[in-house]
Amino acid sequence: PGSPPDSSEMLRTAVLAACLASASAFAPGAFAPKVALRANAVSRQARPSTLVMQTNPMTNAVAEFAEANPELASRGLGVTTNAERWNGRHAMFGMFAIFMTAYMKGHGLIPDADKILDVKQWGALVQAGQSPGITNERAILMIAHVHVLVVSVIAAFAPFAFQDTLVKEKGYTPEAPAGI
Repeated sequence: PGSPPDSSEMLRTAVLAACLASASAFAPGAFAPKVALRANAVSRQARPSTLVMQTNPMTNAVAEFAEANPELASRGLGVTTNAERWNGRHAMFGMFAIFMTAYMKGHGLIPDADKILDVKQWGALVQAGQSPGITNERAILMIAHVHVLVVSVIAAFAPFAFQDTLVKEKGYTPEAPAGI
């Protein structure tokens, strides 16, 4: 009964879904559904094993940092579980950006990708470390990365009320490190 969606409609839908998914990474854990892992439901009986479990190195690092830098640690800065969560979110967003860049380049969605920018029109942007100048593709990607940097800084230091914050209120209680 209807015609199949065209590629531009599918692309818009995919971009919207990706934006919603990446925005949810900055929501606090309280909004995430509580999922009981199957491994936690299995009874933990002592079994003979030749493996020796090591302590989680993050636990030691968090404790040592908090002891050496109590003022920073009391605000959630430095080696903390909160900082590691933020690092992971940014790594996921970076991977998403790499995939989107490859998709856009592979499908010809960057206009005049190989055209070298004109110095008279673009000024110093053209002279960004490349001898003949930079291409339109590189300029678009560079401006996109600057945009992501600004959004990250705003999310870290001026988040919405529903977002997890990078800098915590003084005296917050940090979460225990999640380990293997």
